[in-house]
Amino acid sequence: MTSTDLIKGLVKELHGKGIDVYLAEVHAPVLEHARKTGLLESIGEDHVFSTVDLAVRSCERSFS
Repeated sequence: MTSTDLIKGLVKELHGKGIDVYLAEVHAPVLEHARKTGLLESIGEDHVFSTVDLAVRSCERSFS
């Protein structure tokens, strides 16, 4: 089992509990690996942000 498999399992478990997962400030090689392994598909491209500030603003808009 790889770390990617563990993260995918965690994302699936969180989604099952109604919890969204967001990523911020992810380095390009990590993001590319997430795309290749399907991890990014399970999280959602629309849940990836270049900065923490942008991620927080998006979450705030979603909950208001």
